[in-house]
Amino acid sequence: MAGKNKRNGMESLKERIQRVVQEEVVIVPYNPDWPKMFAEEKKHLFSCLPHEIVKRIEHFGSTAIPDVSAKPIIDILVEVASLEETRKIVVPILSEQGYEYFWRPAHGDDGLPFYAWFIKRDVHGIRTHHIHMVERDFELWDRLFFRDYLIEHPCLLKEYQRLKLQLAESFTYDRVAYTAAKTKFIVKTTLSAKDYYKMKNSFVTRKAELSDVDAITEIYNEAILTTTATFDTEPKSTAERSQWFQSHDERHPIWVAVLDGKVVGWISLSKWSDRPAYNDTGETSFYVKSEYRGKGIGTILIQTMIKEAQQLKYHTIIARIAGESDVSLYVHTKFGFVQVGILKEVGRKFGKLLDVHILQKILD
Repeated sequence: MAGKNKRNGMESLKERIQRVVQEEVVIVPYNPDWPKMFAEEKKHLFSCLPHEIVKRIEHFGSTAIPDVSAKPIIDILVEVASLEETRKIVVPILSEQGYEYFWRPAHGDDGLPFYAWFIKRDVHGIRTHHIHMVERDFELWDRLFFRDYLIEHPCLLKEYQRLKLQLAESFTYDRVAYTAAKTKFIVKTTLSAKDYYKMKNSFVTRKAELSDVDAITEIYNEAILTTTATFDTEPKSTAERSQWFQSHDERHPIWVAVLDGKVVGWISLSKWSDRPAYNDTGETSFYVKSEYRGKGIGTILIQTMIKEAQQLKYHTIIARIAGESDVSLYVHTKFGFVQVGILKEVGRKFGKLLDVHILQKILD
């Protein structure tokens, strides 16, 4: 890496900050060497810093996400036992090696809390790494939820990539504005990610059994009476839903989401048509009990269905979604379902004419 930045001794803190925030923002295609660069830096940090201070090192930010464009700077999150000890012991060690050090606010110009932040550069003075040193309970650890959530949700990842490219063009020489403009997306997505992983770790999905029909019926009837997600208008009996359940087989399965032994949602993969030429096409629909909506259950059910459909060698999956079902439209879209048509005003429920969106996902 470059030798110690001699400008640090001549610049005031204000001048240093001004120089750093005005450096160009450049987004480049994914580099398969980025994970290796992280691994090498992780090894170096563990080798040169006291183990009683440095506890954990993680790769985060866009360079930690495969196949996504990013600023070519490896973001590294380091757990330290004490920020006070980090300032006393770690800062002198890394400063001597040429890392630039800042006592950085987590929010805005001076928003608490602060943490230790280092910039590492190559022999040409180009940034290669950002080292973020924080204690165990610091909020930056939530960014690992953000990283993993984007990896699991490719359509959301594409949205984030488009946003970054747009912002890099708008704020090429203003890193503060570039970062601030991403914040709304990051905060919103991180909250969704935390709910998603909390719920994911709390419940299981499994193939539905005949004993689940009562719960499946209850959830479906709630949707009939209170939403436009289904165009049924009268509640179904358990006997009717049992008949529907038994019309499904190994190729047309039903899954349930179970929390504390209670079925709180379900998803089905049904025949699109009885005509044999449609055998590689399925239709999906899912329903979640009202008090558990918005907690990522639908997301996980759709993931389960897509994985199973791929194993069953389906070619395409179709979903019919009422125009008012914005959440369902969003969830399907983020998993690669594409709208291929709209049936205008084909249903009437709760005194309103309703459109139906036809969405399709091709699996192979």
